[in-house]
Amino acid sequence: MILYFALAIAASQESIISTGAIDLVLAFIVCTCVTLDRLLEAVFGMVNPQKSAMDSYLSELAILIAERQKLHNRISKIEKVLRDMIGLLDTDEEQTEYTEKLDELTPPAGLTEAIQQVLQAGDGKAFSPTEIRDKVKPYLLKHSNEMASVHTTLKRIVKNNRFVEAVEKDGRTVYRWVSMSYRIWRRSTVNPGASGRIGVYLDTHSPIQPKRK
Repeated sequence: MILYFALAIAASQESIISTGAIDLVLAFIVCTCVTLDRLLEAVFGMVNPQKSAMDSYLSELAILIAERQKLHNRISKIEKVLRDMIGLLDTDEEQTEYTEKLDELTPPAGLTEAIQQVLQAGDGKAFSPTEIRDKVKPYLLKHSNEMASVHTTLKRIVKNNRFVEAVEKDGRTVYRWVSMSYRIWRRSTVNPGASGRIGVYLDTHSPIQPKRK
């Protein structure tokens, strides 16, 4: 098919291409098995617009990826310098203040998930920030003030995760994972009427109805 098409094109361009040129085209097809679009590009200078656009996008993408890598390296360097500078502040209050500001911009990678896993695995047990810090130390290697990072991450988790709550115990703040069943039970104790409504709902929506005597 390609051979026939090439001959037809060559025949239509007799005023431009000689018989020797046609022979050269045939030999080129047979020897190299090039595709039709490559043949048209090589002989007549016809460029495939789709491939031309793809090549242009590939070039642009390569430039953007290189720029992204430069930005990533710059961000990492600035973050490291800031964390080192925070560690030199005189008071814990100042360190916590600036750690919170930094973590809002660049949340510690993996630390949030690690802390949530610790709390969830505790099955309702309350953990102090120090206990949590000890369990997630591998995620704090780049933090000059470990406790400040843990505190700010816990505050963010409590704000965004409804299953984690902060409670007061022995004059200090501790954190725990609150399961859905516990949340329902606690609501029913605060509002006794709620337990009755929950029971009615479960009875009417259960796929297995109780046997009637």
